[in-house]
Amino acid sequence: MMKQLVCLFFFLLLILSCREVSPIRELKKGDSVSDFADTLFLGKVENLYAYKNKLYFIEQFRNQIVVLDDNLRLTGLVGIEGEGPTNLCGISGFVIHDDTLCAIDPVCGKILLFSMDGRVVGRRQFVGNEPLMPEFRFVASKGNLIEMSVSDKQGAFGRLDILSDSISFWGQRTLYPFDDLERIRNGRHLFKYKSHYICISDNEPVIEFYDAVRKRKGCLDYTSLDVVQRRLNYLRSHSSSSAANSYGIICEDAYVDENDDLLILLLSSNGDKGYEVNTLAVFDLQHDGARLREVCKLSGSVYSSFCYMDGSVYAFNVEQSVLEQFFL
Repeated sequence: MMKQLVCLFFFLLLILSCREVSPIRELKKGDSVSDFADTLFLGKVENLYAYKNKLYFIEQFRNQIVVLDDNLRLTGLVGIEGEGPTNLCGISGFVIHDDTLCAIDPVCGKILLFSMDGRVVGRRQFVGNEPLMPEFRFVASKGNLIEMSVSDKQGAFGRLDILSDSISFWGQRTLYPFDDLERIRNGRHLFKYKSHYICISDNEPVIEFYDAVRKRKGCLDYTSLDVVQRRLNYLRSHSSSSAANSYGIICEDAYVDENDDLLILLLSSNGDKGYEVNTLAVFDLQHDGARLREVCKLSGSVYSSFCYMDGSVYAFNVEQSVLEQFFL
């Protein structure tokens, strides 16, 4: 009962802070890039990530991690495509912690650790069917610990020790009427902000907060945002009994910046122009939660991933196959 009251309190607080967010501001565009001479053409970009004034992202057609400076100039590539023990053949995500890049390759069933100059400094081969959901953003710490969404019913997240191969579970799962639905709809982006955790579902308009010992402290429901209302109305109007085991994406990507205490969500919507993924909900992070700052819009129609660095949002425009900078 107490957990429900806490969640209700955060929900009412968010409603009050979200009443008027219009007109939505369209962000001013800065630099952009679509290719790097004859070296690289951007085709399918995922997992944009900012670290120490550089941008990192996955170019999935190459199975490599691309590194750019803050002027969008190519500075390097991490990983080599292939099926060898230290190669990448199907990278789905990565995170950087303490100058170590941790990459997940579910296709070849491995985790690879890279130094900042691209050397392989560690690896772990998956044994059997791991319950990990590496398509979501995840957390790495202490050089050997990874925490991410899992499909196992024992918890919402798994804490994997690369050295010992042990895994423990934590977090509250959402219950759904079908097993397949329960498995796929419990995926969440996971971030560590200072000493606690922030979790964002891709298909439910909810942000969850866990403390340092992984105890759930509260949640924010951002259903009241106009962009979310339009998306939910569309999904309801197009639902059918045959689609019982499917769901629609509400939050395409999310990002946390500790330097500026920001949480930003990339939201999908349905409107007069059809399906779009170009709306950003910007939250100021606080000691025990978050408060909506503004809702703004990118100039393109569909974006696959984004990150934030020093006042700028960097997002990949899918229709134009271009990486774009916007000033927040």
